[in-house]
Amino acid sequence: MKAGEERATNAFLDGLVSVAVDIPITRWAGTMLGELRSKGKTIGIADAIIAATALQFGAPLLTNNIEHYPFPNLMVIKGLEV
Repeated sequence: MKAGEERATNAFLDGLVSVAVDIPITRWAGTMLGELRSKGKTIGIADAIIAATALQFGAPLLTNNIEHYPFPNLMVIKGLEV
């Protein structure tokens, strides 16, 4: 964070919920990666885990990297450019 952003950053972080990445989520991420690779597409394992976690919790994913999440059943919301 930049100088002067501490208050806003902390307010944002205080509103987040932390979840454990467990075995079912990692298996789901692996399955999703395999399906993409069979179609000739690749994404990073971290992006697959993020997507699987959002799907596990039924949560939308807020990102500026929409192209990293080509999953039709995942609700992806484009973030703000800053």
